[in-house]
Amino acid sequence: MGVRAVPRGLLLLLVMLVQASDFAEGLPTVNIDDYDRIASDLLKRAHEIETEKRPAYTLGDEDVLKNFRSVGARLKLTPEQTWGVLFLKHVDACTAIMLYPDMPVAESPLERFADTINYLKLGFALLAERDAPQ
Repeated sequence: MGVRAVPRGLLLLLVMLVQASDFAEGLPTVNIDDYDRIASDLLKRAHEIETEKRPAYTLGDEDVLKNFRSVGARLKLTPEQTWGVLFLKHVDACTAIMLYPDMPVAESPLERFADTINYLKLGFALLAERDAPQ
């Protein structure tokens, strides 16, 4: 059987993976206890932010998802589309923190990541509402 040529793109990907694994060997690790503490702190702050911001976003209404409905109506978007725009804004902010650690930020990484968790929860609530039997 003859040797087949490896596509250039696949070869480049393999080289990048080997280089990345060599790079990762020198990085510090996070043990389970540290991870659990970090995750707990993040979830605690997410809950605090959610509680602090809810009155402004709902305008005192009992409907936790009111912000997505009212903003969406003004922009002629569905609540899900409105959620998508706002969620992606948070993802972009977290991505910028990860890719550009020296870039000045308006909110701390803890605040950004915690609020992104809140948007995941709100998105899941929109999905649950949409899929609930009528």
